[in-house]
Amino acid sequence: MGVATPDRKGLNVNVDLNWNSAVELNAIFGMISTVSSDVEEIKYTRYGAGLGVDVGRIAGLDRKIKVQGSYDHSEEDKGFQRKNDRIMAGLNVDVVGPLALLAGYQMSTREFGIAYPVSGSALINKAEESLLLAGPRVKIAPNSYLSVQYGLLTDKVTFLLPNQRGHHGRTADQVGGNGLYLR
Repeated sequence: MGVATPDRKGLNVNVDLNWNSAVELNAIFGMISTVSSDVEEIKYTRYGAGLGVDVGRIAGLDRKIKVQGSYDHSEEDKGFQRKNDRIMAGLNVDVVGPLALLAGYQMSTREFGIAYPVSGSALINKAEESLLLAGPRVKIAPNSYLSVQYGLLTDKVTFLLPNQRGHHGRTADQVGGNGLYLR
């Protein structure tokens, strides 16, 4: 988070574990702060974890049935005081031969402790997004796939707008969309 600058100090730790190519565990933790004498110190914190389990491999089947999920959180203590939370889940199921079914979901929420200006009068204090994708995947050659997925994207942005007396009142604007994606 924050402007990418070379004046950072801190710690980043990543852990990746794998058991028998059937269970994968990932974890991340980081605490970084700015060290520039020109700017007030800002502390950035990030942590998250993910788990993937190939149920097909554990059950001794000749096909992949992989379930995955993860959570990620990041925040800053100064500036716009942003906080971001992200949850992800996925499913990959080999059906028969080269055909597999894929499904995935992601939800992200970003909050601003100090509202973020987007125009002369509007300020954003929260943005939420969710994305759902699902569809078949066909293996056409080694490491080459054709995937057609249906997607549903929903965004919700909460604004602060000035009312007639100059004070800020809350309004919410939602935009949703769906479509077919060829990857």
